[in-house]
Amino acid sequence: MPPSSLNPQDKSALYGGSFDPFHEGHRIVIETALEAGYGPIFVCPAAQVPGKGETIASGRDRLEMTRLGTVGLERIQVDSWEITEGGISYSTQTLDYLREEKRCGHLSLLLGGDAATTLPQWRDGEQILKTTPVVIVARPGFDLPSYKHSFLPSPQLEVSSRSIRESLVKGKTPPPSWLNPLVLAHIRARGLYTN
Repeated sequence: MPPSSLNPQDKSALYGGSFDPFHEGHRIVIETALEAGYGPIFVCPAAQVPGKGETIASGRDRLEMTRLGTVGLERIQVDSWEITEGGISYSTQTLDYLREEKRCGHLSLLLGGDAATTLPQWRDGEQILKTTPVVIVARPGFDLPSYKHSFLPSPQLEVSSRSIRESLVKGKTPPPSWLNPLVLAHIRARGLYTN
């Protein structure tokens, strides 16, 4: 792609994950990056995360929960590319897609703390580290990896998609601080995470 077709001023970023379901911890990562001047942020639910096996909710449902969970945020785009492609989703391929199809100039990889610890073991992880700035959003005091990265401290929210699913299976309603009410309404309407 010719350099003139890129926007050198943008600070675009990729933020991916299974988002099964998308929760407020994910939103905090995005908000923290937006407040630091990143954007547009491409939020890409994975068809299948390497090493995690099948998701509980369908790609269509996870895409919709991600859209609902990011309502009101500016400079973000929920992108269906990984779900449309199907199969195992590799960040290196999504980064290439965003550079080519979305004309992203300065494209960073946005990671929460847990994902940051495994990046060197990802497919083409070393290549990603050479070609893509990595931005880690995590609580202060998080044990940061040794590879080159930018760090954005974020508020602490101890929540995971797994803990939300377990709560829902038990018939409990996760608090709004964990799960956006719009996402919860979609889960209820679709009968997700009931067993």
